[in-house]
Amino acid sequence: MARCNVRLGDGRLLLVAAKCGMAKAKESKIPPDKLVLYEKLLATRPEIERKGDVHPYTSCNGHMFTYLDQTGRSGCGCRKKT
Repeated sequence: MARCNVRLGDGRLLLVAAKCGMAKAKESKIPPDKLVLYEKLLATRPEIERKGDVHPYTSCNGHMFTYLDQTGRSGCGCRKKT
C-alpha cells in the first residue's frame, strides 16, 4: 500500500493510502484461430461493428447478439420479428 497526495480544489493537501500506479491492461486468452474465424464472420456484414477488446461481442440497440468467450466458444442470439 502506498501513500498518495491528492490536492483538493480549495488547495488543501490530502494524504491517501491507496494502490498508486497504472492498472495492467487485460489480455485476451481467446485462441487466435477462433478469433480469426469470428472476425471473418463479422466481415461478411460490414454494417455490424465489433465491440470489446478482451471479450469481443456485437450489439444492436443495447442488446448483445454475438459473443466470443475466452475459450473460443461463440454464441449468437436471434430475436423473432414481431
